[in-house]
Amino acid sequence: MHNLIKNKNIKQSIFIFSLGLALGIYSLVNHYTSRVKSPWIMSPYLFPLLIACFTILVSISLFYEAKQEINVDSTEKVSENNNQNIEINLKETAKDKVNYKNVFLVIILSIVYYIFMPIISFIPASILYIAILMIIIGAKKLLSIGLISIVSTLIIYFVFSTLLSVRLP
Repeated sequence: MHNLIKNKNIKQSIFIFSLGLALGIYSLVNHYTSRVKSPWIMSPYLFPLLIACFTILVSISLFYEAKQEINVDSTEKVSENNNQNIEINLKETAKDKVNYKNVFLVIILSIVYYIFMPIISFIPASILYIAILMIIIGAKKLLSIGLISIVSTLIIYFVFSTLLSVRLP
C-alpha cells in the first residue's frame, strides 16, 4: 500500500481522475441548470462532458499501468542479486526523465497545426498532425501511423460534422 502512495504515476492518475470528474460534474450541472434548455446534442456542455469521460478512462488506464509497474518492481527487488535486474532498474530510471526536445517539438507542431488548419482544411491538417505526432512519440511502423492518423481523423470528422452538425474548419 505504501508503494502505491509513493508512486508518481499513481499520484498523476488520481489527479487526472479528479480533473475529469470535476469537468464532468461541471458539464452536468451547467447543462441541467442553464436557462436555455436544449437537447444534449446541441448543448455547449456536451464536448466538455466527452472530454471528461475520456480523461477518466485515461486516468484509470494510467492507474492500472502504474499498479503493474509496482508489481514488477517488487518481484525484481526479491532477486536483487542478479545483474540483469540492476540493469533493468537503471533503464527504468532513464526512461522516466522528460525529453524536453519532444515537448518542444509537440508545442511547435501544435502551433503549426493551428495556423495551417484554416488554410489546408481540417482533414489533411489533422492527418498530418497525428502522423507527425506519432513519429515524435516513437511509432516506427508507417502502415500503422498512416492507418491510425487517417481513420481517427475521419472518425472525428464524421462524429462532429455529420452526427453533431458541428462546423469544422
